[in-house]
Amino acid sequence: MQPSQARLRYLDGLRGIAIMAVMLWHFFGPTDAALLPYGNRYSHIPVLSSGWMGVELFFLISGFVIFMTIERCSGFCDFMLRRWLRLFPAMLIATIMLFAIDRFGGISGPRGPARLIDVIPGLTFVPSSIWHAILHVPIASLSDVFWTLYVECAFYVIFAGLYFRLGWQRAIGCLLAIFVLVRIGQAIIPAAHTMWWHRAIEPAEWLGLQYFGWFASGALFYKAALAGDRRLFGAAILAGFAAAMLFKGAFGTTMAEHLQLFAIVIGFALAQTSRTVQRLLSMRPILFVGAISYPLYLIHSNLGIGLIVKSAPLMAPLPVEISALLAVATAMIAAWLINQFAEPWTKARLKPLTERARQVVQLAFA
Repeated sequence: MQPSQARLRYLDGLRGIAIMAVMLWHFFGPTDAALLPYGNRYSHIPVLSSGWMGVELFFLISGFVIFMTIERCSGFCDFMLRRWLRLFPAMLIATIMLFAIDRFGGISGPRGPARLIDVIPGLTFVPSSIWHAILHVPIASLSDVFWTLYVECAFYVIFAGLYFRLGWQRAIGCLLAIFVLVRIGQAIIPAAHTMWWHRAIEPAEWLGLQYFGWFASGALFYKAALAGDRRLFGAAILAGFAAAMLFKGAFGTTMAEHLQLFAIVIGFALAQTSRTVQRLLSMRPILFVGAISYPLYLIHSNLGIGLIVKSAPLMAPLPVEISALLAVATAMIAAWLINQFAEPWTKARLKPLTERARQVVQLAFA
């Protein structure tokens, strides 16, 4: 089965693995340990302490699947309208939901109560740093996890512009060049200690251009699978290894973490070639989680952490970890309801807007 001919089921399995890793990292890892009733009791467990790497797996998947949409599009605007219709409905629902439970349910995210202005970055898919630079007022994302959506959208805009102008090969090459240049810039800034360098690299970091190596690797994997080209497959692995080797976390990256990122690339490569791995990733429980991964990703942090904090005192004499299991179950049920009912309903009502926008663009450039 070729990637362009049908939806690859194992990709949903990979999404399921990625979202479970990220969710368990937030609920049991070190990032929000100060808020959790069980603290950092479990943050030393490798699977939990490294769950943030699920984000890099998401980026690989996004690079892979982008061709499934872009190759069916008539141009840049058509592609962006399709992506907006895919991403915005769930984001709108998640924003309303998270803001409502914050205001009326007292269930806040890890960073505390939200303000109305904080809904702007998520609904526009533009980083809060850019909005702060424009509005000159304090502003934050409603949820910390939304940052990956800003990176995704920056990738869509830049890659689509390059793709429709230069073709897929040069577009992927440009992604890799952008990634390398930004990482070089990040590496020399500490040595330069000048405001000019800092100002120059900041916008690139806001947009997440330092993650573009992952998208490039995923895109090469797709083209390799489509053509059955071993050289492209090798190039995809090398691009992924470069993204893993040059990765720099907020607090630095250990050698063990680099090796785990290499393992993610190898695992993604095996998912393209091994029928056994594909069958494992296509098991129903994993596919179910993968199918609801987008709304689950959007709501899990604020809803989950908020529920853990609120429900833990009520659990006595039960172990406080029960609150985390409750958070996981609640987030998954809410994500399933969004995926099955709220998102399709919202998308159906927004689709005429995209059709009208498409007609306006066609008339403008006719």
